Amino acid sequence: MRHTCATCAVVALIIAGCGEQGQPGSSTAATPVNLTAYQAKFSLTDEPEGAIGVLAAREKSKTDDTIVVVGRIGGTAKPWIEGRAAFVMADASIVTEETGHCEEGCTDACCAHLKELKGFTALVKIVDEEGRTLPADARQLFAVSERDMVVVRGRAQRDDGGNLTILADGVYVRR
Repeated sequence: MRHTCATCAVVALIIAGCGEQGQPGSSTAATPVNLTAYQAKFSLTDEPEGAIGVLAAREKSKTDDTIVVVGRIGGTAKPWIEGRAAFVMADASIVTEETGHCEEGCTDACCAHLKELKGFTALVKIVDEEGRTLPADARQLFAVSERDMVVVRGRAQRDDGGNLTILADGVYVRR
């Protein structure tokens, strides 16, 4: 139970970190989003070279390293951060088109499987020049779904727990 509470706290911090700074009580959810402008700036038309898997990126990257990472969207029961250009991606060797994910109310065996995947995942945040996560849903921004293969270019950010966040400046979707 203690592990579950710690996991909830980490997720809450991640979601809180995705918000933009502003006046107390202000909300960016009502801000109109120009998806076309974001798509033109952050959707890559050519696949970046030198991509490594999520597992290799977790093992080798240090904070502020420029990295190109390939993986599948998924690896958690909810890989999306609602209303934000952010998602969880997992090493392609772990999440395949055939293997799925666990839905809400998953069985203990399925939840145990998700805990095993934690070491094979990275959080991706598509960020502007100031490092703020874009206020647009990643699914709409890149026309992606869970288990889609993506190549992400950006900077690595590490926390004390060894978790990897990619502050992305470009996303290529393999179709």
